[in-house]
Amino acid sequence: MITPAVLAIGQNVVLLLAVAVIFDLASTERPISESPARQLLTGLVLGAVAVVMMMTSLQLGPGVFFDARSVVIGVAGLFFGGIATAAAVSVAVLFRISQGGPGALTGVLVILGSGMLGVAWRHLRAAGSAPPGFRELYLFGLCLHLLVLALFLTLPDGIAFEILPQVALPVLALFPVATAALGLLLVRKVRRDTTAKRLEESESRYRSLFEDGSQAMLVIDPEDGRIVDANAPAAAFYGYPRASLKGMKLTTLDTRPAPEVMGSVKAARAGHQKRFELSHRLANGSMRAVEVHGAPITIEGRTLLHSIIHDVSERHEAQAAVQIRDEALRLKGAALEAAANPIVITDTEGTIEWVNPAFTELTGFGFDEAVGQTPGALINSGTHPAEFFGDLWSTIRDGRVWEGEVVNRKKDGSVYRENQTITPVRVADGEITHYVSIKQDLTERIELQARLTQAQKMEAVGQLAGGVAHDFNNLLTVINGTAQLALEVVERDSPGFEALVEIFDAGERAARLTRQLLTFSRRSPNQPEVLDLNRLVEETANMLQRLLPQGVELVLDLAEDSPHLVEDPTRVEQVILNLCLNARDAMPRGGTITIQTEWMPHAPGALRNGGSPGRSNGDARPSKGFSALRVIDTGEGMSPEIQERIFDPFFTTKKEGEGTGLGLATVYEIVRQADGEISVESEVGEGTAFEILLPGSDARLRRPEEDMAATDRSLTGSRILIVEDDSTIRKVTRRILERAGLEVTDVGSGDEALTLLTANGYTPDLVLTDVVMPGMTGPELAQRLRSRGSPIRVLFSSGYTESALEEHGLDPAEYPFLAKPYTVEGLTEKVREVLGS
Repeated sequence: MITPAVLAIGQNVVLLLAVAVIFDLASTERPISESPARQLLTGLVLGAVAVVMMMTSLQLGPGVFFDARSVVIGVAGLFFGGIATAAAVSVAVLFRISQGGPGALTGVLVILGSGMLGVAWRHLRAAGSAPPGFRELYLFGLCLHLLVLALFLTLPDGIAFEILPQVALPVLALFPVATAALGLLLVRKVRRDTTAKRLEESESRYRSLFEDGSQAMLVIDPEDGRIVDANAPAAAFYGYPRASLKGMKLTTLDTRPAPEVMGSVKAARAGHQKRFELSHRLANGSMRAVEVHGAPITIEGRTLLHSIIHDVSERHEAQAAVQIRDEALRLKGAALEAAANPIVITDTEGTIEWVNPAFTELTGFGFDEAVGQTPGALINSGTHPAEFFGDLWSTIRDGRVWEGEVVNRKKDGSVYRENQTITPVRVADGEITHYVSIKQDLTERIELQARLTQAQKMEAVGQLAGGVAHDFNNLLTVINGTAQLALEVVERDSPGFEALVEIFDAGERAARLTRQLLTFSRRSPNQPEVLDLNRLVEETANMLQRLLPQGVELVLDLAEDSPHLVEDPTRVEQVILNLCLNARDAMPRGGTITIQTEWMPHAPGALRNGGSPGRSNGDARPSKGFSALRVIDTGEGMSPEIQERIFDPFFTTKKEGEGTGLGLATVYEIVRQADGEISVESEVGEGTAFEILLPGSDARLRRPEEDMAATDRSLTGSRILIVEDDSTIRKVTRRILERAGLEVTDVGSGDEALTLLTANGYTPDLVLTDVVMPGMTGPELAQRLRSRGSPIRVLFSSGYTESALEEHGLDPAEYPFLAKPYTVEGLTEKVREVLGS
């Protein structure tokens, strides 16, 4: 049943809440508890609300009133503190006293108790704790009104026992709820005021930072990309007046397409991306690299995009410079790694800090083995005195470049010669921090120099030998030819016959010597043909058996597949004879000479017998492989010093008169002219092995009958013209040919021959002419005859070889050639061959 007390209490609660709502709505512009004056005013207002409550209160008896003043005063103490509560209590107490009545004291106590409980509750809460929630407010309201009900006991004459039963239940049921509701409204107000205050402070700080900051800043409307605001640094950076930047489209500054620009704006607004690296266009048209940091910001209720712009052009340029520098360093490092020359970097004390792979390849010491060592401890050969390295260190410590040749040691203990350049490395202030040593292995250069020296030596000797051999061959032609003619008319039992035989034999030996001399000058006759190397070795071995003493055994170790080559058989035979005779002389107490052959279908990567690299020649690598010829003896062997000179012309270790020093030199020259290779391996007391590699061939061997030409033609009645500037040779040649039945005419020059052949109408069957003559040479005579259409055959003869024809512009294949010195049979057969061709 709703009693008048319940209705009055309900009306007080509704009135109380209505006042609270009005108070909340009317106070949104300014936060509560802002200042003491504001608190005092708030207290007076709350006191007025309490007065209104008391003016509309329920009268429970004469001078006894019941209303919601306790709620107002208690909440004032809880939320507004001492000043506001004191003001509210003062106003309420004065009004209640003015009302009078027996309940005045109780009413005043209720007002004071409510205010004191509220202030006490406020102070008992933890400092800085969150605003109270519904439970705490309800509990506060319950305690407050239990206190109020307890104070009712102060009413006089037992009035309390009449009133409490009427109001206790409604009070405890409604007033705590009203207290909580009013408290929640005030909590909302407190929170809103706090948020508003913080927002105001935040906007104030933002405005200060925006206006006074040193960085360029823009405020952008994310809806359309327009610039809402720009600070002074932004205007200075972009070169636009600040007023012009406001309202400008962001796409005017951003160089990207508009859709991409707006996509970035939306990403920043949504918080998906906060940092951008872009290119912005300034007012003067130039481009600058910028780093933009964008984040959403609320200003005056609008969500905008705040952007901070950093000019990073210099940073990008610096990064580009660093990248270029790093790339340059990378390239330098790669270049040092890939350099063909060994490179060593040391500190100022000489400790190795870095070596490249070429150093490892040259010395055999790996990177880990070298780093931390000094070159002196690692590769010093002990060849140079201390003064040598003292000068080196003095030079580089003075900051100068040192360059010189050094003999160093490899990991395997072998020594090598290198050219070394050491350069000091300085930093910016000029201090020396490192030394860089660039090395060049001189092994190949020394080898090439040795080859060049050998070639120059051979060339010089060849030129000398060629000239000597030419003149000597002319003399031998007279000596040998005269001796042969004399032998034919002297009786065998005559005392002079043996003397003539000795003269002829000496002439033949001299002829062989001149052929060796011509080999050096590359003017010896060369008539290459396809050879079976095994057959040639076997034929030469038959001759060798007569030249070897009893204590020397000859062993043939021939390949099953006989090697073929294209070469002059006389030259190859001479190589075999010279090597075997040289081996014979190296075995005075006997021994074994082994001749080996081998067919090598592929070019060898290195010489089979090792040998001294400076003593091999030729770089030919024919597609048909190599024919290998080895001559191995068990003789005394040779020291390294002798091996270095064995191919030098006229070098010999034999006693005077026992050797010419041309045997191995001839072998060397023949092999070189054949584009082959020769190597030697020898140790003192261990014998010697020579290996020769000659370009092979797969051409078919010719049958002997294919090379046999019919030379049975009689020379009787044939006419021959001899053209020779040496009168003694003319006489001997004339006697030989007349003896063979030829009609012979001789002249001393090419001019005389041309006059005889043209002016006098003389037409011989054959012209035998020397190649080199004063005035008109033999080749010039032949060309004159050819130009006149003369059918006369021409046979050339010379103390040089047929290569002399090439030197005078003639093809040796078109003209027959007879080398001096020639024998009676050799001259006669050659003339018969030419006349019968």
